[in-house]
Amino acid sequence: MGRRSFTREFKVEAVRLVRERGVSFRQAGADLGIHENMLRKWAKDSALHQAQAFRGRGKQRADDAEVSRRLRDLRARHSVARAAAAVLSACLCTHALGQTAAAGWNGAPPGGIWKAAVPPTQMKGEFDNFDPIGIAAGARIKADCSINWIDPDDGARYCFSSGTSLEFFLDDPQANTARARAGWLELNH
Repeated sequence: MGRRSFTREFKVEAVRLVRERGVSFRQAGADLGIHENMLRKWAKDSALHQAQAFRGRGKQRADDAEVSRRLRDLRARHSVARAAAAVLSACLCTHALGQTAAAGWNGAPPGGIWKAAVPPTQMKGEFDNFDPIGIAAGARIKADCSINWIDPDDGARYCFSSGTSLEFFLDDPQANTARARAGWLELNH
């Protein structure tokens, strides 16, 4: 036998039977076919939360609102931390690539198992080929467009300095594009 559920109206009427008519919890529970402790719980919930009692699924009490606010705040902090990690990763990758290029190593093994698909002309990305995550953070991190994404809505190409930066960007492309556009305006004025 499954768990029974009761409507808000049923619970309100059951509590009213005890409070207003003076019927005992035991007698009211027997008459309604529920355990007296269930009825006591409903009466307590009704007394504590009044109009918000028996809220069912999806209706938030005032004390739950504080928990929700804190959760939103933690998620926002987590998002900022991820953005910082993406920018740091992009900076480190750019720095490492610069050092290896200066040392004469192009990233391919001497035997040459890597085959790069070189476009006939150099690719051009938004923000003059700077990484949009870096731009959003106020840093100009050059990207060669070997890692890029094309917005399916407007066909704009965005170039990234690392796969981590691209992955972070793709978590919310519209919001990250808006942040990058705002950062771009700030950097150029």
